[in-house]
Amino acid sequence: MAARIGDGWTAFETFERDLPIFEEALVADGRARVEVETYAAIRLESPGSGRDPWLDDPLAELARWREGGADHVILAPRRAAQVDPLLEALARA
Repeated sequence: MAARIGDGWTAFETFERDLPIFEEALVADGRARVEVETYAAIRLESPGSGRDPWLDDPLAELARWREGGADHVILAPRRAAQVDPLLEALARA
């Protein structure tokens, strides 16, 4: 549906997997990729699961997602305890 009539497409964990399918659907509907903004919604890693790249180097991680086709990235902390470390990482960037 987004390929046919939307002006944006959002995906969570499936962004990297589904982007080529979405782009194929755009072509099939006669639309250009530049007509539609893409949004990758990212959930931060749970505490205790290791370092999250968004906390280590948020600008590098953003560049990685943009290179992978995301026009925009939405960061979604899973727990309140993740908010301050994310804000600190963004302030360092």
